[in-house]
Amino acid sequence: MAGSTALPNTGVVHGGLHGRWADSAYTHALMFQPSSIPSPAQPPEPDDAPLHILWRDEHLVAVYKPAGWLVHRTGLDAHETRFVLQTLRDQLGCHVYPAHRLDKGTCGVLVMALHAQAAQRLGQAFAGQEVRKQYLALVRGWLPDAVEVDHALRPDDAPEDAPAQPAQTSLRCLARLEWPEAFDPRHAAIGIPLVLAFIRMPRVDTGMPRPRSLGEAVGQVGQIVRGAMHTRYLVLVAVLSAAFFSYLWGSSNWLPAYLESRGFSLREMGWLASLPQYATVLAVLVGGIVIDRLPRRQVPLIFVGGSLGLALAIWLAIHMDDRYAAAYCLIAANFCWGLMSPAIPSTVQYCARPEHVASAYGVVNGTATLVAGFMPALMGAVIGWTSHSAGGGFVAGFSLLVGTQLVVMVCGLVLWLRERGRGTDSASDARDRSARTA
Repeated sequence: MAGSTALPNTGVVHGGLHGRWADSAYTHALMFQPSSIPSPAQPPEPDDAPLHILWRDEHLVAVYKPAGWLVHRTGLDAHETRFVLQTLRDQLGCHVYPAHRLDKGTCGVLVMALHAQAAQRLGQAFAGQEVRKQYLALVRGWLPDAVEVDHALRPDDAPEDAPAQPAQTSLRCLARLEWPEAFDPRHAAIGIPLVLAFIRMPRVDTGMPRPRSLGEAVGQVGQIVRGAMHTRYLVLVAVLSAAFFSYLWGSSNWLPAYLESRGFSLREMGWLASLPQYATVLAVLVGGIVIDRLPRRQVPLIFVGGSLGLALAIWLAIHMDDRYAAAYCLIAANFCWGLMSPAIPSTVQYCARPEHVASAYGVVNGTATLVAGFMPALMGAVIGWTSHSAGGGFVAGFSLLVGTQLVVMVCGLVLWLRERGRGTDSASDARDRSARTA
């Protein structure tokens, strides 16, 4: 076959033709831009010619197909009006025989025969696999240096029972480019309104008078914050929450890019990106039921078990070769995250004074969200810095998520140990009071 595609709308083509016609100057035509191709003596093209002819002799004509044109009429795109076959026939004033096709969205070189014998020989070359196609493409994602694909294909318009035809493709990465910044860290400022959203003013019936001026209102807010600061284990819970939400911000922002790097199509990315969210919703319900049935001092163990499960799922996802297995591990990671989600408000409610539960939760959640908002930027920086090293790129970036869950696990374990010690002290005090009373 002839030729190959190019970067859209650039006119840069590359490819080769092998077989009986390999001695034709068409082989050289494929190595040049349309504007610089040598051609045999032929009438000059008019300036308004619809198609640019790259090469023409007594056997073949090579033409540059623009992106958006069909090679010939087809029922698959009945509304299209631009066809290379009919346009070239009218432009040359003679019949032409198509030898191959290029997709509508592809630009590149098309070869057509000018008589039946040439068309027959080209057809035999294709049938005998004497043809080599070369495409130059700009792709997103991080392509390996070389890839060999052996996957049989069936034409779109072929019957369902038609056998698939063997097809082999060799990919070679010519160059890699990357943007200077992988993520804009300014998006972290979105956490500021969340602080205000989570801070709740107490109701009037709590004994706090209605403010009569701006100064009194500010003073009451300060009083609320000071009351929230008396929450037991406030700093520990805030650190735990920051690490907890860092996973959410980091994974949700980088999940589409990660799925794309694993080779998923846009359709697959749509449902794969939504499944973790459904897993989270289900896990939040399950986690709430479990927490309601656990003794209060055992609730921190939810953080220990959930963070371990989440970290393991992420570690498996970034080290698995099977992309679908990796995607399922990410779904499992979100399920583990959802299990822990109800434990944070439950812990704040248990540790805060009754009149300051909402404000304590606002301080914890707002602070954690502000800190977690920097996670996507941090992941982007790590992915960019390590993208050229073995074990770097997405592996290094998503390893940060594993680190956040180790922080959650340690904080949960410390909470459990402190509550356990506090329960032991309370039981000893109760026994002492009972002994003194007796």
